[in-house]
Amino acid sequence: MYGVFEIGDLLVISSGSQPDVSPWEHVSVSLRDRCPTWDEMCKIKDLFWGSHETVLQFHPTREKYVNHNEFCLHLWKKIGENAELPPANHI
Repeated sequence: MYGVFEIGDLLVISSGSQPDVSPWEHVSVSLRDRCPTWDEMCKIKDLFWGSHETVLQFHPTREKYVNHNEFCLHLWKKIGENAELPPANHI
């Protein structure tokens, strides 16, 4: 599923699953005047991916930062892979 969606006050843009274009699924979530909350991001994660799938938010090295909207967060999942997590007692 890809496109632009208004879900409540959230603006959601999804690049969907396009393995011939990119090996990553991507969803951005934004609001006009604040960043999305943890609960809002969880809601979007559950709408676009299954409960059994691990989805990531990245914090890259500073020289790779991209910020076109200070109130936007991103979710990423590599197609066909489920990211490894740290041991449960460290999460």
